[in-house]
Amino acid sequence: SATALKFTALYRDRPAIADKDNAYVYFMGFAAAPDKDPQQIGEQRLPWIRGHGDDPLSVEYNFKDIRRKDIQVLHDVCKDATLACFDAMENGQATITEWLQSERWLLERYQTLLGKTGWLEIVPPDINTRLPIYSPVLEGQKLLFLKVWIMAKHKDGNVARELLPRDIRFWRNGLATSDILISKM
Repeated sequence: SATALKFTALYRDRPAIADKDNAYVYFMGFAAAPDKDPQQIGEQRLPWIRGHGDDPLSVEYNFKDIRRKDIQVLHDVCKDATLACFDAMENGQATITEWLQSERWLLERYQTLLGKTGWLEIVPPDINTRLPIYSPVLEGQKLLFLKVWIMAKHKDGNVARELLPRDIRFWRNGLATSDILISKM
């Protein structure tokens, strides 16, 4: 139909983004182990996403399994923004500091993701292709929010003024330019 041809043309004629600038490529490697380069893993996954070969990231690195118990308790209490979470954060600043230190690699990875200038997805040709893994990215975002919260507690509003708008701009751009339903959600 004319509508199907129009949609096909819109997808095919999207502006190109170099892999090094494409947040989607970095995102696809985000769940790699701390000693791996997410950009490199993401680039290695591109042929698989297009339907060729095996997934080089067949196993997601599970950093939660090695978290200290007090960090995991704070994490679990703060799954929802509640008074219990606020109290836990107020009384757990040492735990938050340790959390930020122990998962500094994840925060740095998340901040690198925010610095990517574009988002150009590859729509997989096979409906059985695994979807992007969002949980490690959202864990990185939590660390960013914790960093902002700690800096605000220390009366350093400059960090919040820099990082929070950067975070929302990234996600709004991703929403506006994504082609996969799960990314829109």
